[in-house]
Amino acid sequence: MDTLLLHNLDTIEKLAQAIQLSSRVQKLNREYPNPEDKPEAFAIAHGLSDIEESMQRIYGDLIPKILSCTSHRKHKVTEELDMISGWLVEIREEFRHIFYHIYDSKLYHSIISTKKMKRQKIDINSNQATIKARILQSPDKIRQLTQMLQKSNLVQKLNQKYPNTEDKPEAFTIAQALSDIEMCQYQIYILLLPEMMRDVQDEQAVDTTLLRIGENLKQVVVSMGSCKMFQDLISPDYILDTPKGKESEA
Repeated sequence: MDTLLLHNLDTIEKLAQAIQLSSRVQKLNREYPNPEDKPEAFAIAHGLSDIEESMQRIYGDLIPKILSCTSHRKHKVTEELDMISGWLVEIREEFRHIFYHIYDSKLYHSIISTKKMKRQKIDINSNQATIKARILQSPDKIRQLTQMLQKSNLVQKLNQKYPNTEDKPEAFTIAQALSDIEMCQYQIYILLLPEMMRDVQDEQAVDTTLLRIGENLKQVVVSMGSCKMFQDLISPDYILDTPKGKESEA
């Protein structure tokens, strides 16, 4: 995405007003009264705004930088390997921020932690507009990212520490997870939220849209959990079909 959907306070407030129609959110307001008089809808809207900023940093800045490291000049190799590892660390920090906001949301914490989470095929519109909007839009791009990540000493150390019996190197797992998460980003910020903000909807429609957003955020967490690189960012009270990571300090 070139620009942010939730780019200012006006758009965040507009989203919060739409979310306020949700019966789930109204129930949370009754169960958890806020002494600062900030309804849950505004907390959700601000959280989604912060998640969008981190997603934009990952897919609009950091991954393009990794993909651009194609120099074959020998004196540049060491410098580029260090840069790729540095960008991976920055991606980790953005995911730490994303998970914090998912975990911190009463609504999405309850949706995501209610049952065991399995990696599922993400259903997304596959038209040309969708494809062009995504940086990891093809197997070739995922393969290119895998090749770049494989050069990172961080990834090489993970391969040595956790040898994969299925012969799937960590670089491939990370690249596939990043592609899956980008699809979730597209669903949330290009398809679901704009529709909810654009059209006057009833309580049931808003509840359904928020649930679909929750399912996409669940897939974000599952995809993070599939990678050794990101597992330790996930709090252990989320039940994953992957080895649990250590509790983060997010």
